[in-house]
Amino acid sequence: MANIINLDMIYDYHWNSPIVPSDWERLPFKNFATRYDDIIQHFQLGDDEICQISAKIENTCRKILMMYHGGQQTLEYEYEFMSTQNRRMPILIWDSEIRLLYHLEAMILFGRSALDIFTYVLTRLLLNSRMDSFNSFRKTLLTDIEPKLLPLKEIILSNQSDETSWLNIVCSNEQLRSVRDTITHQTTARIEYYTTDSKSDREYCHVEINGKAILLDNFINEICEGVFQFCISAEDIIINECK
Repeated sequence: MANIINLDMIYDYHWNSPIVPSDWERLPFKNFATRYDDIIQHFQLGDDEICQISAKIENTCRKILMMYHGGQQTLEYEYEFMSTQNRRMPILIWDSEIRLLYHLEAMILFGRSALDIFTYVLTRLLLNSRMDSFNSFRKTLLTDIEPKLLPLKEIILSNQSDETSWLNIVCSNEQLRSVRDTITHQTTARIEYYTTDSKSDREYCHVEINGKAILLDNFINEICEGVFQFCISAEDIIINECK
């Protein structure tokens, strides 16, 4: 009997409102699912591990979709909110603020959750160890010299010095506390409206990170694309190991 990771029950269209982003270059972990028998054989997975990794991959896919959906809902609600406001002095209070924060913070938390769940698969297959914390895996990557992990190490290194990068939004490091940790343990995300053009007094939604204001659209795209690209890069490394 073939071993199955059932992504067809996840990457589907719900009525007339697709959850799967139409601009994705490919479906995350679809290739992993197609090659799962090869992966099982190459990494010599036992029956329990086969079931556990199947569940981890399926749930990583769900979390990625929930992250994207949270981001889209944030943008849609902010657009709806602004349709009732004067662009020169929008007032985000009461239930409007709560709804926007709800979707925004959900996106951040789902993005980190996707990485944490996938970390178990990564570390089992590529390091022959078991971790369920993406931050622990990040630290391991920075000290590991295995050539096969270099593409992931380069992604981490290229993002860790930018405090507004997706990596530092979802994952704390030795110098910076992530937005994810801040909203989990200390406070809420900070949303403010600022002008973007010195010649105009029209204000647009920004998310503040350590004193820096990021346009809402850019903030959402940074997280979603960053998590997406890390996952498909790691997926490719695992599949290439089986060749």
